[in-house]
Parts: sequence; structure tokens; C-alpha cells
Amino acid sequence: MSRTKVYITPFDVNGIYTAEIDITKWVEGIGAIAIDTDSSDYQIGVFRNSNVKLDLNNRRGLFSDISIYQSIFRYKRSDAKVRITFLESDELPYCGTAICGSAPLVEEVTVFEGLLNDESLTEEAGREIVSFIALGFESVFGRITVPFASIAVGDSVSSLLFTLLNQTDVTGLLTLDVANINPSLNQITDAVADLKNITVKAAIDKLLLLSNSILYIKNRTIYVTSRAASAALMFTFYGQASTNGAENIQNVKNITNGKNRIFNYFSWSESTAVSQSSPSVSLHGAKIKQLSSTLFTNNVKQLAIQSALVSEFRFPMQELELETPLTQEVIALNLLDKINIDYPTVYVPSEFDLPVCGLAVCADPVKATLPLGLWSLQIPSDRRYKILKRSLDFKAMKATFKMREI
Repeated sequence: MSRTKVYITPFDVNGIYTAEIDITKWVEGIGAIAIDTDSSDYQIGVFRNSNVKLDLNNRRGLFSDISIYQSIFRYKRSDAKVRITFLESDELPYCGTAICGSAPLVEEVTVFEGLLNDESLTEEAGREIVSFIALGFESVFGRITVPFASIAVGDSVSSLLFTLLNQTDVTGLLTLDVANINPSLNQITDAVADLKNITVKAAIDKLLLLSNSILYIKNRTIYVTSRAASAALMFTFYGQASTNGAENIQNVKNITNGKNRIFNYFSWSESTAVSQSSPSVSLHGAKIKQLSSTLFTNNVKQLAIQSALVSEFRFPMQELELETPLTQEVIALNLLDKINIDYPTVYVPSEFDLPVCGLAVCADPVKATLPLGLWSLQIPSDRRYKILKRSLDFKAMKATFKMREI
């Protein structure tokens, strides 16, 4: 038996966050929770917000707007903090030390933290259900603008990212440490006009693409890193025929050969800089992506950016989605974690006898008979993958990971 719990931290009448309230008993439904890199086909350099849909029973008016006396919201409903936790209740309470059913002796793991989005609220009178979308804390990036007066020509990418994020709206919710801002290509900018009068979200998208990096949030801390997978192997998933571990794969789907993510020819709209992988272009054709930015006007810097992106995406790498039951170990997996998949098949004799070693004859229908696999898909255990996206579905009690071979 596994459980989720939902908490809301509302504002008091003065707009100050109050104590956290457990609203689990009023929850009618929780949507899937996803965290994502730029994992969509044909796209790179796009940062996506995490979000989750909440359906709450509002029969007592607890989640109505501030004008309703019974409401828990006194200042405003929007931006109340939301926290969702997961408990894997496999251990029973010990006799005499806990009340059975009310004190499961397992760790309560936070799986989502964010803010209520009042703009998305819908209400149904018949069932007295209110539905919210809670957005991850990173959603504030799209609500604040670039502090243009605080940045300057000659700032590095890491310095720009830190300055953009070092604003009260962000640091009031998330931990920001310059030591965690480590873009893959940390070049010095030649101009900053591209960052004027835009949101921090839009600026981050530009800088992540031009530095071949990703941004993610873990334990309320912001990280900017290269696209490289974790150095350590973080987890192994086992198929039904594996002899190395207990089966924990429900399905492997949407398997592609990676050609949908090939970019082997980069141009620059403001200059003549071009970088390509001739072997990839010869084999797969030109998969062109044009960059457009005046942040870097130096031809050498432009070529460095293009070369880094070509190196990352020039050849197809297998991508797939893997479904697995929800456990605390699975929930602990994060973006870019290195994963192993052990998915062999089972061989059975064909309708003919198997050939004796050394006696098989090519094209002989009897002496060259091979065993039959019960299914065609095989993923050798020596392959390694990295996580591009994670989705947690608490209704089906499963996690779905999108992975890319490394």
C-alpha cells in the first residue's frame, strides 16, 4: 500500500505565509507530476516547468476565494505553496509504539513543491469539486524580468545566469549557490542587448541553448550543468527474463532510433559561422538548426557553440520510455541520472532440433536451425542511458522515464 499526502501553505491577512495545512482528506485526484529537460522531438534549449493538477472537495468551502468566510485563504489564493509527498507503506507499526493505520513507519518523501495557479481554477457545482494547477517554484522565472541594469558586456554565461536568478522572488523559494551554476560552455558575452525587456525564463532559454546546458531543481536547489550523465550508475531496471535482479519494468514504449533528435548542421543568422558533422550529413542528410543571438558576435565563440551542439546531437542515440512501479528508490531518481536496463529475451527450441555445435550448415533448414526468442525486443545490460524526463502517476502508481542512450 502506498500513499500520497498534500499540504497547502496559505497567506495570512497580511500576505505572510502561515503554517502548512494537511489537506489530504479533501483530495479527490492528483494528476501526473513531470520534470523535464528539453526532451521533446526536434527541440533543444527549452526549459519546462513542472506542474500537477489537483482536484479538491470543496463542500465546506475551504478552497473558495478569500470572500468566503470558511476559506483557508485570507489574503489571496494564488501563490499559496503546495507540497505533495509520497509514503511507501510497506512496514507495519510496531506494537505499542504507534497507532495502526495512522502512523506508518516509513519516510515521507517530497515529490513536488510549487505554487497554486489561481488563473487555472475551475469549479463544478454538482460534485462541489475545485480543480487547480499547481506550478513548480521555477514558474516564477516567467513572472519576473531580467535585471538589465545589473548585467554587462563581458559577463560570462554563469555570471549572467546567477544574476538573473538572484532575485527575491526566486531566492525566497529556492536555494541559489554560485557553486551550482556550471554551464557546459561558459563563454564571455560580447553584447547583452538580447536580454533586455524579456522575462528571466526567456533569458534562461537563450543562455542554456548557447551554453549547451540544462537547468533543473533538486531539493529546492537550482542547478545548471552540462548534459553529461551522472558519473555513477544510479539504478538498474530489470526485464521479465533477467536473471540478475527482480523484474521492475512494466513496459518499454515509444522506442526510437534517435534520428528525430539529430542536429548535424548549425548556422548563425547574424553571421556566416557554420559548423557541421560531415559524416553525419553524409549518412543522414543535413539536419539544420539556425541559431540567432547577438550575445556572441565573435566568430570563434560562435563556432565553439555550434561545435558543442553538433558534437552532442550529430549521431542518433536510442531514446525510449520506461514504465515502472512507484517506489521510493524510483522517485529518488533525477534528471541526468545514469541508468542501466537489463532486458533480455527467452529462447526456446524451434520446431526442429537445435544444431550440434560445429555441425550447422548454412542454408540447411535442419542443421542451421536457430532458437526462437519469445519476444523480439532486447536491451543488452552493457548499455547505459540518462534520464531526460520523469513523470509520476499516483493514480496508476507508476513512474515513466524518458531516457537517451549514452
